[in-house]
Amino acid sequence: GDVLTVPDPGLRPTHLIDTQLAFADREPEHGDRVQIHHGTRETPARLAWLGGRFWQLRLEQPLVPAPGDRLVVRQIAPPDTLGGGRVLEAHPKKHGPSRELLADLERRARGELTHEPSEVVGERLRKTRVRRFEEAARQPPPKPLSESAHQLEQRLRDGGLEPPLDSELDPDDLAALREAGSAIRVSRNLHYHRDALAQARERIIALAGRHGGAITLATLRDELGTSRKFAQALLEHFDSEKLTVRRGDEHVLRKPPRGL
Repeated sequence: GDVLTVPDPGLRPTHLIDTQLAFADREPEHGDRVQIHHGTRETPARLAWLGGRFWQLRLEQPLVPAPGDRLVVRQIAPPDTLGGGRVLEAHPKKHGPSRELLADLERRARGELTHEPSEVVGERLRKTRVRRFEEAARQPPPKPLSESAHQLEQRLRDGGLEPPLDSELDPDDLAALREAGSAIRVSRNLHYHRDALAQARERIIALAGRHGGAITLATLRDELGTSRKFAQALLEHFDSEKLTVRRGDEHVLRKPPRGL
């Protein structure tokens, strides 16, 4: 499993790899310990989810990968192949998910940044953040909400976990509330007030904690005292937000990121 190479700054041992992975049956969770196979070498590693199909491998023994190299991910006990993928960045820094990082990994997955050093990428991300901050500072302040929009916000707040359908609401006022961050789209025809959605999130976390980390549509419906329609919309929303992941009839609470 050793690697012999001419002097090359791009080929050196690393304990961190940013990867694009795909899994056969079930997707592992952030922090899971797995076995990574690269060439004829293998090492245990922790998985750190970065968003979408992207993961950082935190290796217990160093590997010498290059962008584009293939990897196999196996379960440690009992031994089983979970999936595989390829190396996108062979020498990243230890990091968690972010919007800029996700965009960078998407470009790497398309082959646009395969050979760019992580230091260059980091500097570009820093400049991107500064530029976005400057652009935000130049943006005019949001328009004040109209009286009817304030009334609609109160209606959503009063609706709590069973808000009115979008078809019952003024679309212009709803758009204004969405721009102000007061109304959050949960499904194609349903918005929640941000306070109600935050409350639902806390109750889902607490409910999952009382049921071994997993909940069903029926248990959430009973916990919230809502109809099946609203409970299902909330579960699908929090699945898409990566708070939970669906496995059969259950929605499993993802492990909270550690050390991020």
